[in-house]
Amino acid sequence: MSRLVTVCSQKCASGRIIRVVEWLSNDDECLSQKDNWMSEVRFARTLSHRGIGCATKGKQDALKEMLDIIESNKQGCRNETVDKIAVRALGCAGSFFLKKDEKTETLTHLMEQCIQLASDWKPNITYEGIQRVFNKEDNDDQEITLLKQASMLGDTYAMVSLGVSYSQGGAVKQIPEITFQLFQTAAEMGNSFAMHYLGICYSCGIGVTEDKNKAAEWYQQASEVGKANTMARLGICYETGDGVPLNLNKAIRLFKLAADTGDTHGLHKLATHFEHGDSLTQDMKKAEHLYHEASEFGCVESAYNYAHILYNKADKEEEFKTAFFQFQKAVDMGSVQAISGLATCYLNGKGVAQDQQKAVELLKQGEQSNSVEVIFNLGICYQEGFGVTRDDKAAFDYLTHASEKGYLSAIYQLGHLYNDGRGTPQDLKK
Repeated sequence: MSRLVTVCSQKCASGRIIRVVEWLSNDDECLSQKDNWMSEVRFARTLSHRGIGCATKGKQDALKEMLDIIESNKQGCRNETVDKIAVRALGCAGSFFLKKDEKTETLTHLMEQCIQLASDWKPNITYEGIQRVFNKEDNDDQEITLLKQASMLGDTYAMVSLGVSYSQGGAVKQIPEITFQLFQTAAEMGNSFAMHYLGICYSCGIGVTEDKNKAAEWYQQASEVGKANTMARLGICYETGDGVPLNLNKAIRLFKLAADTGDTHGLHKLATHFEHGDSLTQDMKKAEHLYHEASEFGCVESAYNYAHILYNKADKEEEFKTAFFQFQKAVDMGSVQAISGLATCYLNGKGVAQDQQKAVELLKQGEQSNSVEVIFNLGICYQEGFGVTRDDKAAFDYLTHASEKGYLSAIYQLGHLYNDGRGTPQDLKK
């Protein structure tokens, strides 16, 4: 087998290249060296669990290589390494089938080949410890059946994929207890993804009694093997004192480590500390840069915060246009808070032609989300008659709702309404 190097990378907003994986295959008669197997399977499993743009091509390459390994050894040397690759092929096939939107004719054909070869190979290794978790009477889809088969043969990444499926529902019924058992089994077998998810189970009480201490312990184990998004979660534990002693310096170090890998949670948390000056010297330029970078990787909160910073520092019309564009982008990504920012642009005619009715229309669309910014701005619109007929009672109701959520600007405006007796009987004490 010739030496093959495949590098999958992703470019972040700063131009930094995040190296996702390097897959190296070396000449070896029976591929008996554990390191060789680990490097090859790492490529497949990494792409299997990350929704990066080049995932489909990477999956095809990974499956082709595993098929070559299995095929070349069918009549040759039999060993545990090739058995494991056969099982991994089965697990990959199941995991990839779950990504129905990524299916291509080539990928589907390769997955079908993997299923057949893994089935024909009949690996010698078995792992029955997970078998008790499943209900044999279940009428599963093909991908779930494949993942169950691979799980029972000891493929921890299949266990993780199944655990996620049982937590989200859809392909299978939502069963938190099975989710927990699958993550626990895979974590105890050394799977870092499972350690991460097991920490979340303990943190949120998914299929198990909530236990912040155990959550932190599993986050720690996953962090020690380099799981970047777990470093960020562990950092939050140290930031809040959940399951570990409060230690802001340690939290910042973990956020920096996670951010250096391009992890969105690490980037976002580090940005918030630079923005607010918590444990770090306030630096709005660094905060802006990190929010932008995290938003480019799909962090919705960062997308809103980035747009908000741009709007607040804008001075010229072109700068407001950029802020408006970023608010719109954040809304498209699913940010409810950004609806309020977009409406503010329309209300004030900043970065876009003034249209107060459009602003109220946007705020009404976001009202059901219960976002305090949306509720507050609706109160202001009714209080001042922006885009709607002035209605003091409606303004009072909206501002009361926002003030009950602790929104200081709403509390201030509510004081004016009580003072003036607008929308409510005058009450100077209040």
